Order: sequence, then C-alpha cells, then structure tokens
Amino acid sequence: MKTLSALAALGALTALGACSTAPDPNSFGGRLQSEGGELAEIGAKWSEGDEMIAEGREMIEDGDDLVADGKKRVSRGEKMQDRGEEMVARGEKMKAEAEAAYRIKSAGGVAAD
Repeated sequence: MKTLSALAALGALTALGACSTAPDPNSFGGRLQSEGGELAEIGAKWSEGDEMIAEGREMIEDGDDLVADGKKRVSRGEKMQDRGEEMVARGEKMKAEAEAAYRIKSAGGVAAD
C-alpha cells in the first residue's frame, strides 16, 4: 500500500513538473512550441529572444539609474573640487600674508594691516 501511495505521489509530482515547463499558449513562441518538430524549435528560439529582450530592458533601466546616480556624483565631486581649490587659494594667501608680516617684524619694521 505504501509503495502504491509513493508511486501515486511521484506521478503527481511529475505531472506538476511537466505543467510548470509548458510553453505559454498566449505567446507567439508558445503557440509555435505546441506545434511540434521544427516549429517547436522556432518557437523556443522566439521565446528565448523574448526573454532576452525583457532582461535587456531591465538592464537598460538599471543602467539608466546608475548613469543618473553617476552624474549626480560627478556634479557633487566637481563642486567639492571647486570648494577645495578655493580653500587652497585662500590658504596660500593667508600663508603669504603671514610670511610677509613675519619678514617685516623680523626686519624691525611694523606691519601695516
């Protein structure tokens, strides 16, 4: 009895597995695959192409998102570079002013503000 139940369960699982791999009868590729023979190969190729298109479109969308994010990062980076260059210029000016003031003080003169 257990063997019969096990065989019945195995048969049901096999039937379910076969159903899950059946071509979509609503698509062009699915209809061709159900025809059999050479048409089935053509249908399988069409279905594979259709899947590639869907995956490719997802990749394009993901790529667009990454490019947009990259452009934002580039813009922020360029602004940061600009602020850094301004800071360097101000710092160099401050150092030069301090060195000039030191030279004047060292020479015994009075630095003018």
